[in-house]
Amino acid sequence: MICSPNIIRVITLKIMRYERHVARVEERSAHRVLVMRYEVRAARVEERRSAHRVSVMRYEGHVARVEERSAHRVSVMRYEGHAIRLEERSAHRVSVMRYEGHVARVEERSAHRVSVMRYEGHVARVEERSAHRVSVMRYEGRVARVEERSAYRVLVKRYEGCVARVEERSAHRVSVMRYEGHAKRVEERSAYRVLVKRYEGCVARVEERRNAHRVLVMRYDGRVARVEERRSAHRVSVGKREGKRSLVMHRRRWEDNIKMGLQEVGYGHGPD
Repeated sequence: MICSPNIIRVITLKIMRYERHVARVEERSAHRVLVMRYEVRAARVEERRSAHRVSVMRYEGHVARVEERSAHRVSVMRYEGHAIRLEERSAHRVSVMRYEGHVARVEERSAHRVSVMRYEGHVARVEERSAHRVSVMRYEGRVARVEERSAYRVLVKRYEGCVARVEERSAHRVSVMRYEGHAKRVEERSAYRVLVKRYEGCVARVEERRNAHRVLVMRYDGRVARVEERRSAHRVSVGKREGKRSLVMHRRRWEDNIKMGLQEVGYGHGPD
């Protein structure tokens, strides 16, 4: 059974509409999947950002506390150094006062002594002792200042190590975020390529069906042409002329003569 061209066209239109509907549904589903992935990735990024902000706030609070402690320690060390210097000055004054009193007593005693050489030797020993005490006091103050500087250097090195570790962590987080953005772009490109391949496959199937339909139409047209050729001879021999007849009298056919003779005899009602 050969279908008419209209039925074939309707069927092909329905097939094309169904394929377009299927393509739209696939595109919508792929878009929804991409949107869901993007929302999940955005939620993860927000969580990481919030965690990073919390860590930054904690780090800033820790740095502030460390700075407060270091400032307090510096102030304490300055106060201790000032107190040590005051104590040194007071001790020096006491020693000077004691020394002056001792010198006075020695001078009083030496005035009663007869030997000037013994008195001079005693004065020399006293001066040596006082010079030794002064040198010892200066050495102790210098040692205290050196210890203060070494403690400050240790604090500075610890702070620099903490800052270096924090910078390494921040650089690692930045590299992780860049890698995640690259992975996201790669997934988007792969999804786009899958959609393009599906579209190309759909176009190829549509082209195949169109070619098959064209072949069927060409076969049908050839069959109709052959049937028309066969019918044309039958129409020429039997058929009637189409269109208007001219006013000129035509020749009578043998069929017309037979009909006129039957009418004259009274058989029948005239030519049909």
